[in-house]
Amino acid sequence: MKSIKLMRRALKWVILSGLFLQACHGTSIVWVVSEKGDYVVLAADSREFDDLTQKPNSDACKVISFDDTVFFASGRPRIPVDGAVPWDSIQTAGGIYKTSEDRDTQSLSIAWGKRAMVWFGGQKPSFVKSLTGADGVLVQGGFINFVPNKSPIVFSQDLVFTDGSPLSPAQLSLNPTSESMGQVGAAGIHNRELVGEFINAETSRASKAYGKLKPHKFGKELSYDKEFVRLAVQFVIDNMNDKDKPLVHGPIDVVVVRRGGIEWVTRKPNCYAQDFHSPKKQSAKKPPAKTMK
Repeated sequence: MKSIKLMRRALKWVILSGLFLQACHGTSIVWVVSEKGDYVVLAADSREFDDLTQKPNSDACKVISFDDTVFFASGRPRIPVDGAVPWDSIQTAGGIYKTSEDRDTQSLSIAWGKRAMVWFGGQKPSFVKSLTGADGVLVQGGFINFVPNKSPIVFSQDLVFTDGSPLSPAQLSLNPTSESMGQVGAAGIHNRELVGEFINAETSRASKAYGKLKPHKFGKELSYDKEFVRLAVQFVIDNMNDKDKPLVHGPIDVVVVRRGGIEWVTRKPNCYAQDFHSPKKQSAKKPPAKTMK
């Protein structure tokens, strides 16, 4: 069945991010690429957890726009280091976008992944190990746009740390993932059963969570998909186990990416300041010459 295949594809994200997020930050991000390839709609939660104070806040901006490109981040978006430049997933993505000549999602994502490799590769292995879970995932980031294709491509990278042994040194590696027309993707959900449960709608609580929506209709209509991704993220928030429940929380941001434009369906006002808009080109016309009186 199509839904089962999509569930397995989404769960690949879930499995990768699972154990890491239990120890630090939770994230729930779900998106749908339309079957016709005319839009992508994405929803994300807003919870960030401070390891030092052990206090959560619900103002985190996990989805940012650079012109007509959307970047999303999960895992640990910011990592401070004493006396050194900190890691910042969103600032890194913005810097790459501003200086890149190739702004297709794959090129942007590869550049972001390489930058992550350089930063984490410059840290002590013991410190990097402390940031990972048993699966080794450190950070995740993905780009969405229509450049240069007529249809959208969601391309993302996971940076993974593999602990060393007497026979092999510790190493970093990148795992790329992409979704195209008619596919569902998910990032950062650390209970791997929940997103698959919602997609398949085979349990009473999942069926109930759909409300007025009929299951298995995603990818065909924008109004449906806007609600589908929102409900998918809410399902994770509502059904997370008690121990990890503080790690995912609303409000839920929802964005639609089309060729030539981005529509924010719902968004926290504090997140707009992090967007980037390229300066408008100035007119090439020369000002009129002054006349002598």
